Amino acid sequence: MLKNFCLSILVFATFIANTSVSDAQQIAKDTWAINLAQAGAGAVNLEIKSLCVNGVATFKIFNRGERWPRMGTLKVFRVEPDGLKLISERKMRFAQGQTASFRMKKAGEDKMALYVEPSWYERSFQQDAEIQCVK
Repeated sequence: MLKNFCLSILVFATFIANTSVSDAQQIAKDTWAINLAQAGAGAVNLEIKSLCVNGVATFKIFNRGERWPRMGTLKVFRVEPDGLKLISERKMRFAQGQTASFRMKKAGEDKMALYVEPSWYERSFQQDAEIQCVK
């Protein structure tokens, strides 16, 4: 069976200009909507928020779709000049409406990226979301 899927990623960026931000504030950087649909398999419909919370890079992942049919892997990478370095991964089977978070306390001002990898079909690698907290 030919496994076709449609990938649509929408990025809504929030630009904050001339704002003095204390470490106690939570700043929403970006919201990423990921819709992965495949014929004959479970669809992936996630909303990912990239946040800086008290200087800590954070990804909040919300499952907006149905329960996942199998486990998937969420991978967090540090974006380095010579490529990506895997720093964390979590295997999950999202329930409908479930939320997960990644907090990278030691990220500093490094750029971090998130990749969602469903186990029930292959998809090409790409950064599904990213964050960089600058003081």
